[in-house]
Amino acid sequence: MKFKPEEILKSFLVGRRASKFTTGVAWCIIFYMNKKETTTDDLARMVQKGFENTATKSDISELRSDMSEVNLRLNRIENLLLRAHENRIERLEDKMRIVETAMEA
Repeated sequence: MKFKPEEILKSFLVGRRASKFTTGVAWCIIFYMNKKETTTDDLARMVQKGFENTATKSDISELRSDMSEVNLRLNRIENLLLRAHENRIERLEDKMRIVETAMEA
């Protein structure tokens, strides 16, 4: 039995966002299924295998937590750099005032 690509794509993408990954997996399934007689168990195994390495909600939560920590550290570094620049600018302005007053006299 030959499978129509449109039917497989529709059934595979139900409830999923059509990304390059999911579309690619669907096309691989279509190709494989049209090469030999495929059972629903084969199809279920292929779909399961395609999603073995996808992130879980807890993985995403951990990633967000880590990103939050990195964001805090970057903000601290940014503040340190800004304060250092402000100090340098203030010192340069003080030196320029000294030079200006010396030139006026």
